[in-house]
Amino acid sequence: MRFGVTLPNAGYGGEPDTLIALAVEAERAGWDGVFLWDTPYAADPDEPPPSFADAWVLLAAMAVRTERVRLGTMLTPLAWHRPWLIARQAATLDRLSGGRFTLAVGLGAPPDEGLWFGGDEPDRRKRAAMLDEALAILDGLWSGRPFAFAGDHFSLREVAFTPTPVQRPRIPVWVVGAWPRDPAMWPRRKSMRRAIRHDGLLPNVFDGAGAHVFDASEAEALADLRAMRDWIERERTDATPFDIVIERELAPLDVAEKQAAAARWEEAGATWWLDDAWWEMWNHPDDPAPLRERIRRGRPASRPRPRPLCCARHIAAGARPCPSDACSPPSACSPCSPRPAAGPGMGTAGPSSSPPPPPRATAACSTSSCPASSARPASA
Repeated sequence: MRFGVTLPNAGYGGEPDTLIALAVEAERAGWDGVFLWDTPYAADPDEPPPSFADAWVLLAAMAVRTERVRLGTMLTPLAWHRPWLIARQAATLDRLSGGRFTLAVGLGAPPDEGLWFGGDEPDRRKRAAMLDEALAILDGLWSGRPFAFAGDHFSLREVAFTPTPVQRPRIPVWVVGAWPRDPAMWPRRKSMRRAIRHDGLLPNVFDGAGAHVFDASEAEALADLRAMRDWIERERTDATPFDIVIERELAPLDVAEKQAAAARWEEAGATWWLDDAWWEMWNHPDDPAPLRERIRRGRPASRPRPRPLCCARHIAAGARPCPSDACSPPSACSPCSPRPAAGPGMGTAGPSSSPPPPPRATAACSTSSCPASSARPASA
């Protein structure tokens, strides 16, 4: 199981330098991923006006300032966007990060008092149909082949989308799925089927009355997770990797307790644990110190890990090394020597303007199937 932190793009998250520094700290503390709220960018007039920052611009800056952690949105209301714009933004981020981007998507549930902005579709069924069409458009564009689409909500004439993302066949897409505890609520599992057509599940659990479950005990949540895992194993026909993502607070436990907690969730089927930053954000909207302290405590059994060098051709091109999970198939790239530990010029804010030269790879990648070979050049 991998561990990530979720950062807010509101409150203190409205200051770009603050969030970028937290992302750098998360990588140094050994976390596996950094994910960013992709929330509406304004508040009601009768509420205290928090600061906001654009998630996609922040992720681009984080891609430049980090080298190993996976980066992603948590989550993007895809039905409220033009899918071809998201396709280009995501592909650009994937190339900028060397194949480290994950796109998490959902319907974009409006608040009880109504939509933030005019033009957004309020009907859940229509948003679900828009989400399905948008996901199909992402797949078609990211393929790099000539692609056209005519749907009820979106359409585009035949286009060729280049350059494609580094990751193939697509950027990993995690999708919200509504899991009903009551089998009689089977229609809810339409969203589950949407999720298993892609690369990961962000589960929302509903009780027998149709209410969203927010306060399940650990035993109840683990039972739900096992049921989801078993259903996915029965129903998903694609043999590609699939993530089940949980969002929970990682309590300040000692190392043994953290490892035991992680083992319980991993056994139940979780592949990613995202440490929930909600309470730090709402309790300390102007102070990032509590979240920074949680990040510094690190993931269970956390330790700074060497960065694998995936492909000698990638290194020879002068670009940063790509993460090992960007290579598809993994056998396309031979094992290379680990990156040396940070030395002079690596301060608390990241590498200086004169970083050490890139390490020398010990093996070459001779196949064009490694997406790292198409990563950006050093001059980019």
